[in-house]
Parts: sequence; structure tokens; C-alpha cells
Amino acid sequence: MNAVGAISVLFMSVIKFMFAAPVSYGFNHSYLQTMVLLAIGGSGGTLIFFLLGKRVMEWFRLRYVRKKSERLARGLPARSVFTRTNRWIIRMKRSYGMFGLAVMPPILSIPIAPFLLRSISSTMAYPTRSGIRGGGMVGRS
Repeated sequence: MNAVGAISVLFMSVIKFMFAAPVSYGFNHSYLQTMVLLAIGGSGGTLIFFLLGKRVMEWFRLRYVRKKSERLARGLPARSVFTRTNRWIIRMKRSYGMFGLAVMPPILSIPIAPFLLRSISSTMAYPTRSGIRGGGMVGRS
């Protein structure tokens, strides 16, 4: 396995998981190498985007507050909070729940699914050190 091929597959699985396996096949990786690279890249990407999600959501919240105050200062009414995107997020949460959204990253795309999970839940569970082996989770905000 060459380093360029492995790094390409890792980055592809972080960005668009569904297309990473064909890329790995193109680099002539074995089945086991492909599965390991996809697992590492997908898990790492989900973790990175989930942790960045808090900062990104806070940036969007501050942007919304700033734009709302600018509109009110100009005498215009505030924009609706319940947009088409918000309706879609709520529909996804009600239809599939947290487990369904947690299983969907290969289909939805890894950068989008962790942001959705972060946006619809104020408290998320993080695996504890002993919980990785035993399945224990600790809730945090």
C-alpha cells in the first residue's frame, strides 16, 4: 500500500464516504486495507466535524443575532426563524431519531450528519475511556 493512495482514501472517506471504496479499489488496495482505511477516515471525519460543529453553530447563531439587530435598526421586521431547512431538520429528527441520523453519514455525507446531530441535540453523549470497551457513555453539553 503506497502512502499517497492511503492518504487519498482517508481524505475521501472524511469528505464523501460513499465514494471512498471505489477510490481505494482504484489504488488496488485489498479488502482489509480498504475497510481499515474507511473506518479510520470515516470515524475521524465524524469526530472532527462533530467537535467543530459547536463552533460553527455558535458562529451561525451570532451571525443571526447580528443580522436580526441590523434589520430591526433599519425598521424592517425580523426574518422567520422557522425556515425550510429547519423544517427539514425537524422532520429528519422525528422520522429517524438520533439513531437514524447517527447511521446515515455514509448516505448524507460525513460533514453534514455530525452538524445535524449537533444542531438537534443540546446534550450529546461522549464515550468514556472505559466506555469504549464497556459501552459506557457520559452526557455533556
